[in-house]
Amino acid sequence: MKEYAHEFSEQLYYTPSLYEKDERIWPVRAGRNIAKPNYAVGPKQIECYSIHFVRSGRVHFEYPGGSADLASGDLFGMFPGCSYSYRGLPAEEPLQMYWTAFAGPGADGLMGAAGIMRHYPCKTNAASKQVWNTVEHILDELRQPTSSEQTTPLRLLSLFYRLFAELSESVANQPVRQISWIQRAIEYMKLHHTEKISVQHIADFIGVNRTYFATVFSEQTGMSPKAFLQKLQLDKAKHLLRQNEMTITEIAFTLGYPNLYSFSRFFKNCCGVYPQQFRNDLK
Repeated sequence: MKEYAHEFSEQLYYTPSLYEKDERIWPVRAGRNIAKPNYAVGPKQIECYSIHFVRSGRVHFEYPGGSADLASGDLFGMFPGCSYSYRGLPAEEPLQMYWTAFAGPGADGLMGAAGIMRHYPCKTNAASKQVWNTVEHILDELRQPTSSEQTTPLRLLSLFYRLFAELSESVANQPVRQISWIQRAIEYMKLHHTEKISVQHIADFIGVNRTYFATVFSEQTGMSPKAFLQKLQLDKAKHLLRQNEMTITEIAFTLGYPNLYSFSRFFKNCCGVYPQQFRNDLK
């Protein structure tokens, strides 16, 4: 590993051949790191797809529409054209991560099959012993010199397909209906979160028991329906405050709050400052 300002890391790069690009996916790079206490990355976008696996420590990951705190055995994915940021969190062990990056017309579908979605690109307890072994083998292959007979493109591709097969096992037994209604619930919340809908409203729309809905939604997204709604409202509030085109009272009514006081209290509870102070700090 080489030492950098915020980490010790090993970066392994790969240039796919023309015939490899006939495949559904092809490798781009992989690596691993040990983060220093001030470790932080982004916000940034990448040109390909990637999956980061948390080996030890804790990391705070922010993606479009949400965030998550992840620990050993968890993972997060990144999609091209989206902005992400992540930083180390205090923990008994230093943050260590492994990652693989890839591209190709089949990448999006394989990410979805593994349960890594654009609207929630995180998975908890996803890195089994088999997954770690496969990731280690991918890094071993990429460490070989390009001219080495010990590595072949087909073997490297097979390792990536094996990785997705192993990641997909945790979602392979989920009923399609369950996955589809979670997606419908998320789309419903994104469309109506400014209308002060309740968890009961969403459960009624989906057609399932409220307690069952909240339990399964939390398991699949890592966030309760109420917290997901609040996150959508808070992100919308911050966006409108940054625009500086609406008064705070107008923003409160736009987000479905009955008055300025209730909106200001919600914002202060979430952010630690009142909306006006948040706007003033941007100047």
